[in-house]
This record gives sequence, C-alpha cells and structure tokens, in this order.
Amino acid sequence: MPDSRLGNNSARALAVISVLGGFAASRSSALHPAVGLFVRTQEGSLFPLFPWIAHFLLGAIVARLHLDLAWLASTRRLALVVAAAGAALLLVGWAWQGLSPVNTDDLAVWVSDPAVFLSRAGMAWCAFAVFALALGELPSRPWLKEVASHALSIYVVHLVALYGWPGTDGLVQRVGPTLGALGTYLAGPTLFIACALVVVAISSAIAQGKRLGHTAIERAIHGGEPT
Repeated sequence: MPDSRLGNNSARALAVISVLGGFAASRSSALHPAVGLFVRTQEGSLFPLFPWIAHFLLGAIVARLHLDLAWLASTRRLALVVAAAGAALLLVGWAWQGLSPVNTDDLAVWVSDPAVFLSRAGMAWCAFAVFALALGELPSRPWLKEVASHALSIYVVHLVALYGWPGTDGLVQRVGPTLGALGTYLAGPTLFIACALVVVAISSAIAQGKRLGHTAIERAIHGGEPT
C-alpha cells in the first residue's frame, strides 16, 4: 500500500506539472522545435505529450485506487466517485473559462489551456461514470476484453486515420468538410469500430503466427508431433 500511495502521489504531481507546463510552453517563444513537438502545437504536433499524458495519469490513479481501496471495489460506488470528480473538474473548468475567456478558434487553446483541459477531462469522467453505471454489472465478454487490451493501439490507429501522416491527408481533411452534424456524430463510433476490428484482427493474426511458429519449431526439434 505505501508503494501505491507513492505512485498515486507521483502521478498526481506529474499530471499537474504536465498541464501547467504545457500551458506555459504554448506561450513561450524560446523553445527548440524538437522540444516544442512534445509540449505544444506550434511545431505541428496535434496531441503533444504534455499536457495529454495527464489524461493517462489521472486514469491510472483511478484504476489504482479501484484496486487498492476495498470501499471502491464496487463498480457502482466507483462510478459515483468518478462522476463526482468529473462534475467538479467540469465546474472548475467552466468557472475558470468564465473568469478568463479564451479564443477557442486557436488550436493551442484546445490542446493546452488548463481551463479547457479541466472541462474536457470532466466531461470524459462523467461519460465513464455513466457507462460504468449502465454496463458495470454486466458479465464481461471475451471480445470486450480483447478490445480493451488494445485500447492504446486503437487510439493510435484512429489518430492516423483521422489526421493522416506527413504528406498524406486523413479523414479530417478528406471527408470532414463534407459532413453535416449527424454525419460527424456517426463518424466517431464508426471509426472506433473499424479501428478496433483492424487492431484485433492484426493482433489475432500475430498470435496465430506465433502459435504456428512454435508448433513448427517443436516438430523440428522432436521430429514429429508437438509435445
């Protein structure tokens, strides 16, 4: 437990530093471009490491608390705590934006402004709480575990599909301007499902290849059927 508390405290500190550091860096003109790629959008990075890593750190804290604290073992209780925390983040973010309005036409604001970050995190936490309350007691399905185990890979693939890569436009540039409101909202779940299918299919193919390779090696070693 002491190690868990130390890890949680470290994650909280890093989350705060990443948000405030990203905000300060986005307004600095004295950064080397190689450093700027990690902390702001001016060098072309749409999702710089700072402050976005704070979302990962905050999620890791909640997961660790869920595992370590007996009174948070209940999915319903965890959902209520996450909802309360999300509502608090959302209210603080909105109040901050109300006291210090920002120009939301500026991409750097959406990425690194602390008030916008808090609002975005709060909305995400509230959404997680709703899903946990609605689905948390349902039996876990193997396919859902497979998708969840590849969440980071799915996230990366969907970014490439949306924004492309150097020299190649993504869906945002190719299709985005032609979509209306309904098409935009439907595109999100469709893209997620497509990316999940691609990632899980690739992972299954790799696993199958490893099994076939292992079988072939055993047959070569033992001169017959695998043991």
